[in-house]
Amino acid sequence: MSVIAPVSNTVPIDQGTGPSAKVAAAAAPVQAPKPAPEPQAFVSPIVRIDAQTGLALTIIRDNTDGNTIAQYPSKQAVQEYGRASKAATPHSNGDGTSAKG
Repeated sequence: MSVIAPVSNTVPIDQGTGPSAKVAAAAAPVQAPKPAPEPQAFVSPIVRIDAQTGLALTIIRDNTDGNTIAQYPSKQAVQEYGRASKAATPHSNGDGTSAKG
């Protein structure tokens, strides 16, 4: 491994338009631009209200294609909640009173 020795004698650089000005411009450090963040096509997670049950669903999506990765509560839990709420609702006999009485 080689070691680079520091420069001991410095020469002032002419800031004019002569040949040394071109050297100074060429010797200026160049900073690479920062890479732009990748755009995300979909925001994840999202909250959606299920129209049939009224439950708030948290949906986790893949940022690249938008496919659903997970849902809370799960689809099965939402279906069970819908079945349970239908079974608990008293049936109407059409005249504004319930069939149970």
